Amino acid sequence: MPTFYSPTGNPEVWEEKPEGYFTEEEWEADHPAPEPEPPTLAQLQKQFTDAIQNHLDSFAKTGNYDNILSAASYATSTNSKFHREGQYAVEIRDAVWAKGYAILDEVLSGQRPLPSIEEVLAELPEMKWPTEVPDA
Repeated sequence: MPTFYSPTGNPEVWEEKPEGYFTEEEWEADHPAPEPEPPTLAQLQKQFTDAIQNHLDSFAKTGNYDNILSAASYATSTNSKFHREGQYAVEIRDAVWAKGYAILDEVLSGQRPLPSIEEVLAELPEMKWPTEVPDA
């Protein structure tokens, strides 16, 4: 048996649609779901910082490191390849976060509109592992 909505929105099962009742489609058309609340500044900031961190960690994985923190920990390695890559991880991590926070400051100060996450990631410094340099 079909379900109809009473004038107060209660779903009820009837063989035929009673006077003043609505089909599900009619009820939903007349009573749309409220728009979701826009995210708060703190929620937006978390979304952006999470995206930047994922971006850094994804890059580190291309060098066979677990994440950017793991890669950066090799900056003091005695192995020249690991040392170079670790030092680069520290430098690029700093550069990426500096740019990310500069963008945030511009948004918060009204100098620019809020960019999408994709736009922010496109503005970050390019990340490319250092090429192999023979030991001296």
